[in-house]
Amino acid sequence: MHSRTIRINHLLFILILFTYLWTLSSCKVQKANYLEEPIAIVYKKNIPYIINARLQRLSLAEYDYIVPYFDDILIVKKDNQFGYIKNTGEVLIEPVYSEAYPFSEGKAVVKKDGITKIIDSSNHTLYELPTGYSAIGSFSNDLLTIGDGAHQGYLKYDAESQSFYFLYYIKDGETNEISYLPYEYCGQFKNGYAVVGYTNAYGQFKYSHIDQTGNRLYDLEWDYAGDFSEGYAVVGNYGPYDVYYWINNVSTPSTTEKTTIQSMSYMYISPEGNYLGSSRLNINGETEITPYVYSQAYDFKDGVAIVSKMYCYRDRQYSSTPVSSDDFYHNYRIINQSGEEIFSYFLSRTNNVRPGAGFYYLDLFQMNDYYVLSYYKSYIQIFYNPIHELDPYTFKEADLQLDLDAEWIDEYLNEYTAGHQTPNYVKDHTRYPYSQTAFKQSKYLDHIYVAKTQVFSGYYDSCGLITLQFETNVENGTQTLIKQYVIPPIYDDIIF
Repeated sequence: MHSRTIRINHLLFILILFTYLWTLSSCKVQKANYLEEPIAIVYKKNIPYIINARLQRLSLAEYDYIVPYFDDILIVKKDNQFGYIKNTGEVLIEPVYSEAYPFSEGKAVVKKDGITKIIDSSNHTLYELPTGYSAIGSFSNDLLTIGDGAHQGYLKYDAESQSFYFLYYIKDGETNEISYLPYEYCGQFKNGYAVVGYTNAYGQFKYSHIDQTGNRLYDLEWDYAGDFSEGYAVVGNYGPYDVYYWINNVSTPSTTEKTTIQSMSYMYISPEGNYLGSSRLNINGETEITPYVYSQAYDFKDGVAIVSKMYCYRDRQYSSTPVSSDDFYHNYRIINQSGEEIFSYFLSRTNNVRPGAGFYYLDLFQMNDYYVLSYYKSYIQIFYNPIHELDPYTFKEADLQLDLDAEWIDEYLNEYTAGHQTPNYVKDHTRYPYSQTAFKQSKYLDHIYVAKTQVFSGYYDSCGLITLQFETNVENGTQTLIKQYVIPPIYDDIIF
C-alpha cells in the first residue's frame, strides 16, 4: 500500500512538473508575440513594426494595412476587413468589420452588413444607429457627432444608465417629422464645448459654440471658430484689415501710415461671450470691450498664446511704389490671458528681416520653468527661455546630441549611403533634418516631448523620432535643453 502511494505521488509530481513546464513554454511563446512598452509604429521596407524605446520590434506584416495613428488600441486591416489590436500586438477584435473607427472613452464605431453600431473593447454591441445615420469621428465628453449626409447632430451617452439618446429632438410642426440633426456642421466636444456651423437667416454660413446640453452659448457668430482651450476660443471674421507700414531701418511700425486689405481678423472669445480686449465705460456707465484683433492667433497653452499682426514692409516712408503681396508678413508675439504682450522683441526682430520674410510658429509649451517655442522656416528650430525672465537673449537653440558609436550608425551608412560615407556624414545630416514635426507630449515615455524628423542622405529619405528634455550639469546645476534620437532615423516612416 505504501509503495503504491509512492508511485501515485511520483506520477502526480511528473504530471505537475509537465504542466508547469508546458505553462512556461506557452508563456514564452505568448510573450514572444507581444511587445512590452511600445512607443510607436515604424515602417522598414514597407513592413510595419511596433517598436519600444529599447528598439525591440514586433512585426505586423500579417496585416494588409495599419490605420496611421498610435494609441492604446490600433485598427488593422486584413482581407478587406477591419479589426483591433492592442499596441502591444495582442489581438483584441478579429478583422470582421467593413468600417472601423478609433476607440475613445471605451467605445468605438464600426460598420458591418450596412449596420453602423457602437461596440466596447470586448466587441459587445452597445447601440445601433438608425438606418441612414452615420457616425463622424469618435466619442468626446460622452458625445458623438452623427449625420445623414446633409445635416449633423449628436448622440449622447449616459454613463449612469448606460444608455444612448439624441441630444436634439426637434419636431416639424407641418409634417410632424422628427429631426435629430439641426446643424450643417458639428465639431467634436473639447473641454465641454463644441463648434457648430449653420446657414443663418441671411443665407450666410456661420459658426458658433454650444455646451453639452446642446444650447448655444451666445448669439455671436463668425466666419471661423476654433475649440475652447484654457478659457478662450479663437474666432474670426473676413473683412477689412488695416495693415500698418514697417519702414526699413525703423525699429517700430508706423502708427499712421497704413493700407487696408480684405483678410481674416482673429479674436478670442470666452464661454460667456466676452472678447479678450480693452475695456472702457460708455456714457451709460456700461463696460464695453474692444477686442484685440490679430492676423493669426493660436490656442492658449500653459497660460500663453502665440499671435501675430500683419505689417507691410516699405523701403521708405510715404513711398509711391505700389504695394506687393511679397511686402506683407506676420509679426509674432506672445500674449497672456489678459491680452498683454509678455514677449515680442525677439519675435519682432526675427520677422523684420527682409521683404517677404515668413516665419510660421507651430507650438509653444511649458517644460519645467521654461517656455519652448518651435517655428517653421526652412526647418523647425527650438528655442527656450525661463518663464520668469522673458529676455530675448536667453533664447537658445536646443542641441541634438548624437552618439557616433551607436549601432544604428553602421546601418544608416550601409543602407542610406551605400557605405560610401563616414560617421561624421551621419552626424551632419541627421542633426539638422530637413523636416521635423512639432513636438507633442508622449504618454508612452513618461510624458517626454517627441517629434518625428526626416533626413535625406543623398540616396533615400529616412525618419527618426527625437525626444526633447533637460540635461542637468552635475557640477553647477544648470539645465540645458537637448534633443536625442529615441528611434534612430533608419525607417521609412514613423507613426507616434
